[in-house]
Amino acid sequence: MFGPQSRFGRRTLWAAATDALDSSLWQAGRYGGDEGAGVLDAALALGSGEKPLTSGSTLRPGPDGWTRRRESCCFHYLLEAGEGECGTCPRLCPKR
Repeated sequence: MFGPQSRFGRRTLWAAATDALDSSLWQAGRYGGDEGAGVLDAALALGSGEKPLTSGSTLRPGPDGWTRRRESCCFHYLLEAGEGECGTCPRLCPKR
């Protein structure tokens, strides 16, 4: 669907889809009043990251609550403002 119109490869597009599913389920739990349920939903929906998804859920407990490692790059560092990479950038974070 997006492949012919974008310059991104198949893996990049599936990584973005994986990120969207993981984040959406987590946020649904947060906004619904049960963040833990959203985290569990993300783990169940993404499983172990069977193809074409690029990974299972990357949600992990952190010092300030839940955090996650992105699978795709948002390319924020390319914006004119000169900002650096985001804290969850897959270009900086170890894969696992």
